[in-house]
Amino acid sequence: METLPFNMEYVYGKQLREVPVNADDMLKGTNYLIDLLHNDLVEKRTKAKWCSWIGVYSRILGDVSVSEQYLLQSINLYKELDDYNQIFVSSLRLAVTYQWKGQYDQAIACLQQLLSEVDGRTELETYRDFVYQHLGKCYFEQGAYREAIDFFMKAYVIRQVKGDEKLLQSTEYALSQCKAATV
Repeated sequence: METLPFNMEYVYGKQLREVPVNADDMLKGTNYLIDLLHNDLVEKRTKAKWCSWIGVYSRILGDVSVSEQYLLQSINLYKELDDYNQIFVSSLRLAVTYQWKGQYDQAIACLQQLLSEVDGRTELETYRDFVYQHLGKCYFEQGAYREAIDFFMKAYVIRQVKGDEKLLQSTEYALSQCKAATV
């Protein structure tokens, strides 16, 4: 996401959900993006990207209905553009929104579908660890810690190969929260 004049950063809370560093700024930034969408000169691809980010930020701010609305809009715009990778990314984000809505069966079904798409398309392989991570989070929230740990470990192995320290730390934190919950 290009730089916005607001703090859109987040951290992970004990429930493994994103928490805004500055909720007021994130809300202002989200509204700023929504306002930009009304400009008819904005290209469809840019609108699709902004809708996806509005969906993410709205979820983080706790407005899961708005999150779902914008993520579905993003998916539809990317379908019009035949951009399968971005359809996948927005669908992954939508699965997380379902999780936050407490619709775990729908979230897990969506994530399992995305995992089967990764299995069938080599260009999506880069997202496998994200799908595993979010499956782990779904199970974590339901108190199914053994299943959560299994998925987090699958994500961790891939992330070790990727060598992305931020992703590794995220998974290490998730594993530590699982272990703390089972003590």
